[in-house]
Amino acid sequence: MAAQKYNPLLKKGFQEVSTGGGGGGLVPFVQEQTVSNAAKVILSGSKPLTDNTVVSFVTRITAVKLSTGDSWCAILKGGSKKVSGANSDVDSEVLEAFSYDAAAINWTVTKQTGPTEIDFAVNSNGDASAIKWRLETIFNEVSI
Repeated sequence: MAAQKYNPLLKKGFQEVSTGGGGGGLVPFVQEQTVSNAAKVILSGSKPLTDNTVVSFVTRITAVKLSTGDSWCAILKGGSKKVSGANSDVDSEVLEAFSYDAAAINWTVTKQTGPTEIDFAVNSNGDASAIKWRLETIFNEVSI
């Protein structure tokens, strides 16, 4: 049996359930892309949905405008499901922008449940400058 690594985020007596890749379990699913567009852009590298599953997620977002350093930090929480081959959202998502510069106040990220995956869309809402977006997501997937 392999020795457990110390994880200060876990309470005493708890252990990590999964360290598998692919965005499931407890390994962060990271997307990073620089976007120069004033409107919504879907980030590449989507999370596939498996049939007959429900997926909740928490996404930590950090974005910075490369020319000025204006920054935006937020957390997006939500869920998607794929039941009998049909994808849909689980109710509504919650976006909490908790730290941002005044020039970045209107930036936003949304989740879209596509035909085969969960996509994240970044939007600078009018600022067409080069903005580097980094999304780090933990997915929790349950089979039906």
